[in-house]
Amino acid sequence: MKETTMKARNTLAIAAAAAVLAMPLLAQEHHRHGMMDEHHGKWSKMHSTMMADWKTQDAELEKLVSEMNTAEGEKKVAAIAAVASKLVELRLSDHAKMTDMWDKEDR
Repeated sequence: MKETTMKARNTLAIAAAAAVLAMPLLAQEHHRHGMMDEHHGKWSKMHSTMMADWKTQDAELEKLVSEMNTAEGEKKVAAIAAVASKLVELRLSDHAKMTDMWDKEDR
């Protein structure tokens, strides 16, 4: 009986020590998950903003293409140039935004 009580006490002491030693690891894991949630939230917001920007840009392009498709003569050439210029502008703008976003991520 005394031996069983000693074994139980030793087992309880080992379990308690293991739990105490594991606490910092559990705290680190919790902190890491919190950071991941924060990171995901930031990316989710940026994604939503980017999608809204693209929707606006698509509307601008659709308008320009519609004007291009109905234009004739010299106005057609000017409309084609307007579409090409807008595509380049949007491409460069998106590239600058992505570069800025990745630069911020590296900090």
